[in-house]
Amino acid sequence: MVRFPQAGSENNTIRIEGRPEIVDKIVSAIEEFVHQRENEVSESMEVPPEHHRLLIGRGGETRRSIEAKFNVSIDIPRQGTTGPARSMIKVTGSSENVQKAQEHIYQLLKEQEGTTIQIPRRLHHKVADEGRIFRRLRDEHRISVDHGGHEIPPRPSLGTRTRVNESGANMPLITDDPESRANAHRWEIVDLSADGGDEDGDIPWILRGPPENVNKAQSLIQAALERAHRPSCTGFLVLPDPKVYRKVVGPRGATINEIRERTGCRIQVPKQGDVNAAEGIEIVGSKEGVEEAKDLILEAILGGGNTGAGASRR
Repeated sequence: MVRFPQAGSENNTIRIEGRPEIVDKIVSAIEEFVHQRENEVSESMEVPPEHHRLLIGRGGETRRSIEAKFNVSIDIPRQGTTGPARSMIKVTGSSENVQKAQEHIYQLLKEQEGTTIQIPRRLHHKVADEGRIFRRLRDEHRISVDHGGHEIPPRPSLGTRTRVNESGANMPLITDDPESRANAHRWEIVDLSADGGDEDGDIPWILRGPPENVNKAQSLIQAALERAHRPSCTGFLVLPDPKVYRKVVGPRGATINEIRERTGCRIQVPKQGDVNAAEGIEIVGSKEGVEEAKDLILEAILGGGNTGAGASRR
């Protein structure tokens, strides 16, 4: 049994009754608690109110995690607080633990504030590569990207497309004749060298994640931005039977990834049931790369998915 003095009483004696070994443990625990409270400090740190949610986390998860890890308590001002106190967060605990917790909080905020890269709006979709660059940053480098509430620019219009074959003549329509279906396709190519869209200004790409990976992400984005500045074309390869698109993709994407690597082109293959399947396979890159990618795709279809891996590049 443990009896504490009543609130308001001048008595400061705690009475403990029980088996000696239990009483000794309780006394030791109370003395340790008192020692911690006598030696604890409270330090204030300035954190902008818009970043408070980063420290609280979903359902208070982040704050509880920090408190448990460093054995401190964290007091975050309520939303109704006004004046300078609105930005002051109080960390309470032993001097050593408070310092460690503060360092952890500063590092956490630094990661969450992110590093901003300004991308020309007219090149946003080229650099994003249909969102593949964002997935790569997330999966390989644990970097997330957002745009700070800025509206994503619309995809640039490709204007009027001209369907051509290798000789420049109009392509024949795809028929149901088996022989013609074996080699039939529609090929249209658009020169985008002078087409960057009508969008002016920049859009921010805000990178958030481990600081050691942010530099790698910046280099990857910068390389993609340099490629986006180069003259490029977009080719559309429409095949007679959408079912053959799976041959272009190959097992686990092996075939299409090989073609991308060999040609340096961005290639988008419609998925089964895709409403944009009528647009065909989209290939973006240099004119030479686009033409080579088209040839390799047709080769993969005729060869059952084999693009001649290991063969010398043409």
